[in-house]
Amino acid sequence: MRKRRIVIIGGGTGLPVILRGLRQHYLDITAVITVGDDGGSSGKIRKQIDVIPPGDIRNALSALSESESSIARVFQYRFQNDGELKGHVVGNLLLAALTDMHGDALEAIADLSNILNVKGVVLPATTIPLQLQAEMADGSIVLGESNIPKVRLPIKKLEIVPDDARASQRVVAAIKEADLIAFGPGSLYTSILPNLLVHDIAEAVVASRAKKVYVCNILTQLGETEGFSDADHVRVLHEHVGAKFIDRMLVNEKKVAPALIHPDGVNQVMTDLKGMQEQEVEPLYDNYLDTSDGFVRHDASLVVEKLIALIDKSRHS
Repeated sequence: MRKRRIVIIGGGTGLPVILRGLRQHYLDITAVITVGDDGGSSGKIRKQIDVIPPGDIRNALSALSESESSIARVFQYRFQNDGELKGHVVGNLLLAALTDMHGDALEAIADLSNILNVKGVVLPATTIPLQLQAEMADGSIVLGESNIPKVRLPIKKLEIVPDDARASQRVVAAIKEADLIAFGPGSLYTSILPNLLVHDIAEAVVASRAKKVYVCNILTQLGETEGFSDADHVRVLHEHVGAKFIDRMLVNEKKVAPALIHPDGVNQVMTDLKGMQEQEVEPLYDNYLDTSDGFVRHDASLVVEKLIALIDKSRHS
């Protein structure tokens, strides 16, 4: 029997947690990663070299790596010195160097995938570095992924620049062939939504017969989803794409201890069952909370278990 095919779309720090869990199973995994980051090490590299930001791609490669080599161990090393390398991550520099050398981001990622013995495929949403542009509730325009959350105003609409960026055929083909398409967890406006603003990704997702599942964040995020319910998350995706395409949502029902919620302004995502019904999304409630390391995270093993169960259910229905 062929491997179950899952495409997971997003970026940021939440997605790798789920990718590590998926790596433990007999699956054909494709991770489609956002390329709008302009902060930190990735932002510094973008200012000097015209390449897609490597940070989120690096994290996905590391999460899917089955290598125990010294290269794999140093891949996530961040320089701590006070010189020009401060804050840079070795893997980001390697990705930038290989992209510059090949003149092709996909070849660079393929090279590193081989070196790191990556299980699955990591693909950028597009090979064009994107800039995010947000129209805020007061009509003002904010440019840049790193600037948008700082404004602390509700976001009315998100766009990508250039708005005609296209995905590679490998991304579109993976979506078309998927048994399941999952989104998140991650920052709604800056990690998940930008992928769906690449028009041919949105078209392929909407057209796909695969089940589409959104892994809802457990906490709200300052400057992005303050005051949001679970239904608000999926409503934003549906409004930007122009279609109701999410079928199910994994929603945490476990109460988060107040001591673990910080900084001020962050809250646990509220449940809005009526809103979910309006968005035609079936919520799958469970205790997806993992606070074993003192931070609020998703229980990757349970999320992966639910995703695989949905694949198996769809394949036998």
